[in-house]
Amino acid sequence: MVMRITKRYAPAYSRIYISDASGGTPPDPTIMQPVMSTPTCVSVSVLMDQDGPTTFTLGDFREVIPQRVPQQAPVFDGMIDTPEAHLVISTAESVVFMDMPVRGKTTRVRIWTNHPTEPDEVIIGVE
Repeated sequence: MVMRITKRYAPAYSRIYISDASGGTPPDPTIMQPVMSTPTCVSVSVLMDQDGPTTFTLGDFREVIPQRVPQQAPVFDGMIDTPEAHLVISTAESVVFMDMPVRGKTTRVRIWTNHPTEPDEVIIGVE
């Protein structure tokens, strides 16, 4: 497993999707909560692309846990199905901009953000 990847990116529609490489069923888009999930996908609101890029960090949760405030609770902590054992981070337009292999058919995902609705920093830790 890759330990840590960091990338700055401005996703269209201010939302990202975390799922297995085989795809997933995204949460109902009409609800529009900042973080939503199904058994196969997590969606997270990010900074509006017109306002600039968001910094994304993806990796083993022990490597990416926020150092500034390590006791901060994640905005999401749950399991998603990963039948191909390969996690992808994609946009609403299905553009994959980050990916990494994971250990099994289900993966624990923890997400930290620096703002409740329009974060410019998103940390995704997998286990």
